[in-house]
Amino acid sequence: MNASCSDSRGLNSSASIQVNVEVPPPPPGPSPEQQRLEARLALHSIYFPTAQPTIKNPNGGLLASQQQTLTSLASDFQK
Repeated sequence: MNASCSDSRGLNSSASIQVNVEVPPPPPGPSPEQQRLEARLALHSIYFPTAQPTIKNPNGGLLASQQQTLTSLASDFQK
């Protein structure tokens, strides 16, 4: 690129410059720990039994196996 400049006193100056535009490198990917947490935080299906809780079992509602899934997800989410 070339440019010239003059002022009210009739002084002139010129300049040239070369500019190289490069594509920046891609941002670094997630760390292995972050990848593990993201995999563990992926959406999971949680199953609830129907017609729960009942009068005989007021604490019923979430299957025991699903309680562990929710507890693990909550723990990982806190990390």
